[in-house]
Amino acid sequence: MNTAGALGGLVSSFVFGYLIQRFQSYDAVLLSMAAALSAGAVLWLFIDASKVLVTPAALCESVDGK
Repeated sequence: MNTAGALGGLVSSFVFGYLIQRFQSYDAVLLSMAAALSAGAVLWLFIDASKVLVTPAALCESVDGK
């Protein structure tokens, strides 16, 4: 997760620099960030917080190594 965040920060710096140079405006950068944040907000609505992803028994097994 940390690697993906760092890689995204590195790549977005180059992409945003290219967009600013290409369009001579920050509008494309701000619109792309707004689109990404909006997509994240919509996807967040589909998260089911009541769904159990890992059972307590599975956690114990992974810790104990059995």
